[in-house]
Amino acid sequence: MEYMFALSILASILNIIFSFSLYSVDLCVLNSGVAFGINIYGEALLSAVLIVLIVILGIKLAGKVRYLLFSLAVLGLSNLIVRVWHGSVCDYISLSGISFNLADAFIVLTSVYLFFYLLLSKDK
Repeated sequence: MEYMFALSILASILNIIFSFSLYSVDLCVLNSGVAFGINIYGEALLSAVLIVLIVILGIKLAGKVRYLLFSLAVLGLSNLIVRVWHGSVCDYISLSGISFNLADAFIVLTSVYLFFYLLLSKDK
């Protein structure tokens, strides 16, 4: 699972680079909400709290789950950095009318992997 964490770090760095680059030339959809553009008050604070809770949970757990949780935290942190800097997240990928970014895609994939790992694995 260490490779998953390393891949998440790479995706997070690329997400920040793409977001800042594309934001500066107005080539992204600005998402001021949370998942799927749902607007709530205090998105940045909520994101920060969730990231801290995921890290705390990852510290308390061991094995593969730890790396998957740390991966989610790093990916969420990349979106949080962009949100704090620009006031919204830069979504630069659009498929079938849904806009998202690299970190979003990896968060979904990692979450699905974690779900099935917890569901099907005997060694958690």
